[in-house]
Amino acid sequence: MLSKARRRFGLTVYQGFFKEIVQQCERAGLVLGNKLYADSTLVQANAHADSVGSRALVSQLPDIGDHMTRLWANNSESVTAFSQGPTESVGPRLLARPGAEDVGSSGCSPDTANPSEVLEPSDQASSPLTESPTLHIADKADLPNKVEGLLNERLVSRIDPEAELVKRARVVAGLYYKIHATVDSARARIVTAVDVTGGGIADEHLLERLIREHEGNVGYRLKEVGADTKYGTAQNYQMLERLGILGSIPMRANSTAGRTVPSQEFTYDPKTDSFLCPNGERLSRQGLTTQTAAQPLIIYRAKEKRCASCSRKEQCCGQAKARSVSRPDDGGLRDRVSAYLKSFQARQTIRRRKAWIETIFGDAKERRGLRRAKCRGLDKMRIQAWMVGIAQNVRQLAISKRTRPGVGVSGLEKESTIAPLIPFFSYPERLTPILTIT
Repeated sequence: MLSKARRRFGLTVYQGFFKEIVQQCERAGLVLGNKLYADSTLVQANAHADSVGSRALVSQLPDIGDHMTRLWANNSESVTAFSQGPTESVGPRLLARPGAEDVGSSGCSPDTANPSEVLEPSDQASSPLTESPTLHIADKADLPNKVEGLLNERLVSRIDPEAELVKRARVVAGLYYKIHATVDSARARIVTAVDVTGGGIADEHLLERLIREHEGNVGYRLKEVGADTKYGTAQNYQMLERLGILGSIPMRANSTAGRTVPSQEFTYDPKTDSFLCPNGERLSRQGLTTQTAAQPLIIYRAKEKRCASCSRKEQCCGQAKARSVSRPDDGGLRDRVSAYLKSFQARQTIRRRKAWIETIFGDAKERRGLRRAKCRGLDKMRIQAWMVGIAQNVRQLAISKRTRPGVGVSGLEKESTIAPLIPFFSYPERLTPILTIT
């Protein structure tokens, strides 16, 4: 029944169903809407890794629909005989070419003793549907295969082409989908936005899309986002600053963090536009590079004679003659982000993120069947993810026996029965007068 519903309703109905449940949770006061937590999880595809082959070779295989059409066209006489019902012969019957007599279970007709004439295939006019596909055989004129490029650009699954290979630490190599989701910061932890991609898509590319979907579903203007280090890219920080959203996202570790003297120990002096090393030597600005990072980097380098006389040269410079550090040419964005991440609000959001959204993914995999895809294809995986989110939200909607008045967009039109000086976390029915003045 579910497969029929998927074909009949399509993605739009299921997405609308998910949005309606989120809005019902908001009207019930289970959604705050001004802060969300974003994360992703891998879901094993309904396809084995043995189905993976070269994308160039798999593209030469016929489509399943064309293959079935070709089978029906090449066996049209067998289909006609099968539709006429059973025959008098007990054994299997073979059909001869047009004009020949029926063949019994022995493989020869009563009037002929030459089986080759009976088993000769029917003379059919060649057509694109009846012609078998031809594979290209490599010869000396063909260039050798290259292994350059990403893994999923070279390999694909014949069974589920939209699933992608994932091979990384602490993950069993195989075909996966990736579910990206956001969870509201209220205690009910309502899932407000869901999206699905192949397992090889990086998390940071989906953040802006999830923010837009969250704001559209709950009707709130977002004020803060909490996520892990994978979302800490310069593009995301710039996007959040442009939208006026606080980004409680840890910055990615610097490549020099593993050194004995990391770049964090160098102090930047904005007045002179230079860095000071731990020994007090100055690193002056050398130029701008655009080849080694996603955004331009400003290079600062110390003088060789100063580093040569330093006692920590081997730990600080390594094989280089002088130490160099860099900072992004982003107009001070990195400095502003670093300053905000030291605040109490940012540290609290980062600390709470795991408890808020990781438990939602754990519940979805252990209790809602999201550990493995039920069907094949990106659209069907989206429907499965939406249905799991709907089940989790409906459960929270059902167990919420009371809600705080005045919480949510719809709460702006409600009249609260709580006294103005009573804290917002107290419920009206719990309030008892301590002293009555007459």
